[in-house]
Amino acid sequence: LQPFVVAPKAPSNLFAAAWTKLQAAVVAIFTRKPVSFSKEQLYRDVEALCINNHEAALYGKLEPEIASLTRQSARRISDAMKECGADSGRFLSMVHVEWSAWCDAITATRNLFLVLDRSFIHRKGGSLWDIGLRLLATALEQAGVQGAIIRCLRDAVTAQRQGRHASADTVRSIVELLVYIAQYDSFEELCLSDADVFYREES
Repeated sequence: LQPFVVAPKAPSNLFAAAWTKLQAAVVAIFTRKPVSFSKEQLYRDVEALCINNHEAALYGKLEPEIASLTRQSARRISDAMKECGADSGRFLSMVHVEWSAWCDAITATRNLFLVLDRSFIHRKGGSLWDIGLRLLATALEQAGVQGAIIRCLRDAVTAQRQGRHASADTVRSIVELLVYIAQYDSFEELCLSDADVFYREES
């Protein structure tokens, strides 16, 4: 076989065709539905786009898609806040479920776009996980739920101090969320104040 004198050109519709499949896969991942294409096929599509200098365009499509889907997660948390009212434990349980699902989704998406993550996004600084966390923090702030999450977590910690039931797994999960979205310091300051009041009253 004779080698190619000129490298074969990629199809003119490479980007559009690949992004149609990749977008559908990302939506399916975040909405917890089956992905219609094999992971291997989708991974190859990402690789082909990166090899053919479509990295910036691919990232330009991917980030707003993740942002939109993340805003949907934040809206579900906002709806849960309204639904649960004063039931802090129930609200935190729903936040825990949503946060865990979001983590699974962004991890699966990062794995799918690993070639992009390790090349273009890495050169920008950080990873798709870091970008996702930034988008999540913004979405939660815009949804107006950060204060409610911190308040309900304080209630759970107070309940534990008083010997009342509060799910330790849920508390750990929400603390992890606050750490990742850079809200833990705000919670810790309030929590230490609560602890001071509690132990003064107990003494």
